[in-house]
Amino acid sequence: MRIWRGTFYGWKRQLNKKERDVFIMFYYFENTIDEISMNTGMKSSTIKSVLRRGRAKLKKHLNGKGYEFEN
Repeated sequence: MRIWRGTFYGWKRQLNKKERDVFIMFYYFENTIDEISMNTGMKSSTIKSVLRRGRAKLKKHLNGKGYEFEN
């Protein structure tokens, strides 16, 4: 668990505040995209883009740490 936590926090530092906030609202608090849109004033398409880019950054970060993924 400690290894994963360090990896996660290393990745989290690569995100800007907007990306972190959206990720936390979506994955931790389980808000829907519409709820996040209402809370932040961002368009739903922007939120989807932020989530897509954040997942890509996470995948790249984890690949660099030796984790492998299937396509």
